[in-house]
Amino acid sequence: MMLMEVLTKWIAMSLLGFVISSMMAISVGLTIGQIIGALRNARLVLLMLVANFVAAIVAGRFPARPAQSEGDASRLRARRLPRLRLAPLP
Repeated sequence: MMLMEVLTKWIAMSLLGFVISSMMAISVGLTIGQIIGALRNARLVLLMLVANFVAAIVAGRFPARPAQSEGDASRLRARRLPRLRLAPLP
């Protein structure tokens, strides 16, 4: 297994662990009554549903285009990086 594959898997697992632990930490502080109470606010629930549908429509209209090759991906990455110009040595 190459180093990049190992790092990619490690990063994915770390991110998943972070998301799950954050969700658990937030939920520990809430009671069932508080969760149900928030869901009783019909205006808030409706606004969140509308926001999710709008986000889904926007995501569908602008799909992510995967890089055609590794060269394309590195070229796109390099375009975003600042250029470092070194002065010639005396």
